[in-house]
Amino acid sequence: MTISDKIKHVVLLMLENRSFDHLCGYLRMVDSRIEGLLGTEYNELDPSGGDSVKVVVSDDAPYVPDLLPSPGHEVPDVHTQLYAGGDGSTIANRGFIKNYFEQGVPSANAGRVMKCFSPERLPVITALAREFALCDRWHSSLPGPTWPNRLFVHCATSGGFADNTARQYSMTSIFERLSDQQLDSWRIYFHDTPQTFMLERLRNARYLRFFEHFDAFIRDCRDGTLPRYSFIEPRYFSILGAAANDEHPDHGVLPGEQLIATVYNALRASEKWNQTLLVVTWDEHGGFYDHVAPPATVNPDGKVSPDCNFELLGLRVPTMRISPWISRGTVDHNVYDHSSVPATLKLIFGTSSFLTKRDELANTFEGNCLLPTWRTDTIERVAPASPPLANAFHASVQGVMSAIRPPTDLQRSLVNLANRIAPDQARSQYSLPTELQAANHVHEVTLRVLSPYAR
Repeated sequence: MTISDKIKHVVLLMLENRSFDHLCGYLRMVDSRIEGLLGTEYNELDPSGGDSVKVVVSDDAPYVPDLLPSPGHEVPDVHTQLYAGGDGSTIANRGFIKNYFEQGVPSANAGRVMKCFSPERLPVITALAREFALCDRWHSSLPGPTWPNRLFVHCATSGGFADNTARQYSMTSIFERLSDQQLDSWRIYFHDTPQTFMLERLRNARYLRFFEHFDAFIRDCRDGTLPRYSFIEPRYFSILGAAANDEHPDHGVLPGEQLIATVYNALRASEKWNQTLLVVTWDEHGGFYDHVAPPATVNPDGKVSPDCNFELLGLRVPTMRISPWISRGTVDHNVYDHSSVPATLKLIFGTSSFLTKRDELANTFEGNCLLPTWRTDTIERVAPASPPLANAFHASVQGVMSAIRPPTDLQRSLVNLANRIAPDQARSQYSLPTELQAANHVHEVTLRVLSPYAR
């Protein structure tokens, strides 16, 4: 049987801003095959020109409160994280604390970017990583922030841009390739707003009908009507009664653990389970420590930005591949980046051509689906560490906080995107001083755009 015979549905859930070592590095303690942490890795900080302070990795990262401000993850930040602490020309991964300190964080707190999670504290990620396949060399597509890395999962390029600016992104995406093959069975499931709106070619009547709220994903799993390709976006804003579950600092990781569990449990109970491949990944490392140097890669289309030539991958991000066709306890050491997604979708669904040189040369990840028959012994449900009442309390606290705290950099970029989509409703950042106000504005624009196409 070929991969196309086994896999009829691919589901991709992409979360925000966590490195491999931060979430999965300590899994090496329970499986020595994983390229994780020994527990001796460190960075140094010399805040006053005197003796430097060594901070060793630890497994006591906090659930909440998370890091505030968020660690740096723009291209210059990542450059410091990679090259500082060495000779300045080779990657040393020794500048994470230095970069966080340079954001104005007190020296006593700068070492928090070295804190990671022990496996038992993230039971959903741990259970799925051990039950299916964990990729320990999946890198973000460039050493930079959220938007360009998310563009690579859709387009195998960011069009030569390396920042979170709302502008005209007119690249061809894997969604259009699927539609060109008469495979209009794809969906973008979102919680509050789809960041995928940044792709201007998708904002027309032909494609807007394929954007649906996350509740529709649960319905489609239940009814056996899953599309061929599903891309799931998390909730980027906290509002009253619903905490952001994107795992972007300072939202914490527990709501994200719950989202992963919800997606897996719905798929596991679906009649389409034995035809499905679920991929759970993160868009970029978010400034959290990782000890593996990113490898070189190929520029996708000859375009460059002033500070990025797109010839170096970003830091590693956790990635799990989940399917009953995968052997329990698989550890995949192949190098992947987000361009491996459109490359693999082309292989499975037979789309007509590659998007760029990046996905043309990317490793595809069908190789773990090697079992001759699908497994009937996969775990039926997973659950996060905190009980439902604790999750409800966390959501309530986050909702209250959203009414007083300012929007994050990511949330401001989503406001700018909403303003670009609906210029007649545009609001300045100054008129939206809180996360809740920004969330309401973005939500109103999203409803306006999509309501004519709702099922």
